[in-house]
Amino acid sequence: MKFEVFDANSIDRKTWNERVASVPEGSVFQTTFWADLLQDYLLYRPLYFVLKDDTGVQGECLAFIRGIVHQGLFERPLLHLMIPAVQKAFPQLHWQEGPLVFGKDLEKKAQCLKFFMQSVIEFAKKNKIKSIGNATFPQIADYNSLVKEEDLNLWVRKKWATFIIDLEEEEKILWERLKPSTRNKIRNANKTNISVKRLENENELKQYQSFREASGKELKRRVSSYDNLLYMWRHLKLNNCCDFFAAFFEGSIIASLGLWYFNKNMYEWGVYNSRYASANRLHASDILKWKVIEFGKNSDFNYYNLAGVNPQPPDNKEKGIYEFKQKWGGQFKEYWMYDWRG
Repeated sequence: MKFEVFDANSIDRKTWNERVASVPEGSVFQTTFWADLLQDYLLYRPLYFVLKDDTGVQGECLAFIRGIVHQGLFERPLLHLMIPAVQKAFPQLHWQEGPLVFGKDLEKKAQCLKFFMQSVIEFAKKNKIKSIGNATFPQIADYNSLVKEEDLNLWVRKKWATFIIDLEEEEKILWERLKPSTRNKIRNANKTNISVKRLENENELKQYQSFREASGKELKRRVSSYDNLLYMWRHLKLNNCCDFFAAFFEGSIIASLGLWYFNKNMYEWGVYNSRYASANRLHASDILKWKVIEFGKNSDFNYYNLAGVNPQPPDNKEKGIYEFKQKWGGQFKEYWMYDWRG
């Protein structure tokens, strides 16, 4: 088997995305659209890994070169200038929900995964990459069980988890799987003057960002810039890979939720709920989430990934996140995050 590496200028984008869409576990995080976003906005350098044998392509993985503390430097006026130097001096390899392995033969899949995990370390060593960080296999495919622990002895694993809602279920079943208290909150929210809207233009995006910034101050959460949303809009939204939803009350946004999607798989991000909504028991985040579930059903999506939780919450904040995501009746799915140090 061969391990081949391509850059953004030498990959056939259409063919690559078609292969991502050819398996149920193919996600937006393995598309060229995602590569363009992270390259243009975060300054990551995309790499396209391909696994081949005599019969053709057996697997592929979109990965990125970034600086070891890249996110901590980003969008901080002076520290931002250090990104190129840090990326050069302390390069780190990262990927999300890859590799994708084609074909149905489980034994062959296992061989491909073992070969990939060995080859990517050899590639890192050869190219003086210091580490590989927070790499994950696809979450809706059981790849972790195909790789033997002894084949991963060079890797450090950290367990993480998520809740995944199966949108192929009937809406009645999805409703009944909600906790009774959640159903009551949605009913109560429906009786108020709350409307849920899918953003349609960049002017609405500015209002969306203003709400995020205000909520970030209330919750003491760092909020990414308007440029972040704008890059997502232009790289993902315009390629049908992203949406922005907001709950409105008396003309103002009181809750927000973003979606990334591709190949019938949805992932949420950027969930905010205003203190005003909480203090007045408007249940905006509940009605917003349910409307997004309805959107997924009506748009013929298969899965809705609630974006990750700590399987063993260490504090009340993490426990609250876990309980809020748990109440939507999705399947609890544990997975590994892989790290390697050179």
